[in-house]
Order: sequence, then structure tokens, then C-alpha cells
Amino acid sequence: MNNSISASDLARAKELQLCILQHIDKFCKENQIAYQISYGTLLGAIRHQGFIPWDDDIDICMPRADYERFLATYKNSADSPFALTHFGINPKHIYAFAKLGLKHTKFVSSNANLADENNLYIDIFPFDAVSKNPLIARLTLWRSRVVTQLFTSRMSDKIFSDSTTFKGKFLLAIRKILHRLVQPISPTWLFKQIASPVKTHNSYYVGYLPEVRFSQLYPHSEVFPSRLYTFEHLSFPGAHDAHKVLTRQYGQYMELPPENQRYGHKPLVLDLGPWLTENPQY
Repeated sequence: MNNSISASDLARAKELQLCILQHIDKFCKENQIAYQISYGTLLGAIRHQGFIPWDDDIDICMPRADYERFLATYKNSADSPFALTHFGINPKHIYAFAKLGLKHTKFVSSNANLADENNLYIDIFPFDAVSKNPLIARLTLWRSRVVTQLFTSRMSDKIFSDSTTFKGKFLLAIRKILHRLVQPISPTWLFKQIASPVKTHNSYYVGYLPEVRFSQLYPHSEVFPSRLYTFEHLSFPGAHDAHKVLTRQYGQYMELPPENQRYGHKPLVLDLGPWLTENPQY
């Protein structure tokens, strides 16, 4: 983390992210859109009843149909302090998922894409269904990872690695070559390959496909229907069986990691603008 960023500013950033989550929660309830807190946010709700102390973001997920409806229904407004961004409305958006951010803020992590918008934000991940057949499921995951990597390589304005090992340097060289090779491919075409819902008549698992292994896919019954969990003294929907979901994702999730592994996104720049002392209306 940038040592010039104060602990009080980081704490305030968490408060503002909670405001963004409350805004999303209100919008989803009004429009009957399903969502859940997920990943480290769900872990924080179970283990800490709020943010993981060293974490600095909020993640939510939506079933693919609800995710697409959210993107189609949510309208950015000049009068709103919030702004939704995704590739469909921002051709420089590098990610295969959407973000909802707070205007007039800046949160730049060490791995941020320079061309992308870097407001203080919440990540919104689409969850797709996957076949119960292990072979089909693994092929689906492989395809999703490959296409997403091609899209990311095509869109990235910088290719970097913090690794100093031979393997790290070798992989960095491969990524740089891939970045050059995919430039002739239309990013719109690549994104459509990612965003196309998985069509299967034997769906059993769900998950954010570009970033999970087969063992980390969630059986549908472990995720839905949602249950409410306490997060920073408020209630938000999460997985039906949080214990099974978190065990698949993190193993012994109630055990704290070693101190040298307790870190968040390490912001290089954090500017909260007018929201340092004011609360956005949601």
C-alpha cells in the first residue's frame, strides 16, 4: 500500500463502498433483480460480520439473466453520484464483468488498467450455469478462461508482472507476445464470446467461469435460494449454504491467514473527492 494513504482514508473508502452496496441493494429490490454478496465479502460477513480488516473492496454476483437485466435496466444519470461501467457502454473497459463506482473518486491499484475508469467501485460478477457432466463442465471452463484471456490481452494497455522468477519472466514474455498477436481481433467479437450465456439442458453448477477451477464450481443448491447475512450491521443476501461455498473457495476459511498474506488491492492512489466528508444519496 502507498504509505501516503492514511488509515482514516481507507476506512472512509470502506464506508463509501458500503454506500454503493446499499444503492445496489435498493435498486435490485425495486426491480426484482437477484444478487448476492460473494467471495471475500461473503467471507467477511461470516468471519468478521463485515469487511475483512485488511481487505478494501466489495464483490457481488448475479445469475446471468439477472446480470443482463441489471445492465439493461440501470441507467447512468448526470444527477446520480453513482456510475455503472462495463464493456457494453465503455469500449475501454478491460474486464469481463461490470463495476458500479462512485463519481469524483479515484482508486488506482498497482495492477489497474490505465485506460479504464478507476473510481471507487464494487465488482459485479455474472454467474453462469454449467453442465453436471464433468467433461463438459471442464471444457466450458477452459473455453471461458481462454476467451477471457484473449479479451484481456487485446484490451490491456500495459502487460506487467511483479514476479522476478524465471517462470514469472517467461510467462510475462508469453503474455506480451499474445498481446501483439490478438490486436487484429475485434474486442467486441471476443466480448460476445464471453458474455454469451452458457446453454445447457443439464445445468448443475454455477460460478464466475473465467476465474474458477472445476473443484470451485458451486452446486446450484448451495447458492440458491439466497439467505440474509449481516455485513457491517446491515443485512444483504448471500449464498444459501455459505459454509459449503466458502469451503470450496477457501478451504479452512475461519482460520486467519498468516500476517504476510493479509493485504487488499494496495491502492497507489486514493482520492475520495467531496465524499471524504459527505455521504452520497442512494
